[in-house]
Amino acid sequence: MRIQERIDAEKFYIKWVIAQQANETEKQTEEHPRLEHLVSLHGAPQKEKKEAQTLAEDLVNVKLASMIDGQLVEKSLPSSLTVSNLKILCQRLFRIELSQQKIFIQVSVEDPFVEPITDESRTLSYYGATDGSSFIIERQE
Repeated sequence: MRIQERIDAEKFYIKWVIAQQANETEKQTEEHPRLEHLVSLHGAPQKEKKEAQTLAEDLVNVKLASMIDGQLVEKSLPSSLTVSNLKILCQRLFRIELSQQKIFIQVSVEDPFVEPITDESRTLSYYGATDGSSFIIERQE
């Protein structure tokens, strides 16, 4: 089993246990002793947010900046888009293989800090993407 497969299986297990026993915390700990450890490793699963009534309500206007060739592309993307799907889009736009991409987010222009995006299963909204956010794409060595 590859490392990523194990991580994915552990995340699925966390979601499954929490969904099965939503209000029974003591029972979770009793029946699933590794749950606490796995949650500390991978974080608690995202709560399902209320779905937007229309796609337009869910869109965020973001900038995709390639540090390889200096291209800047503005896109309207759903905030529910996963990072793995964002990487596929970047592969098409910037011709960078998925395995070579390293993505960072700058939440706003006023915020000088960029945060690396590490979990491809999370959504753009999880990382705080709003109108005006920038995603910076670099080639990973």
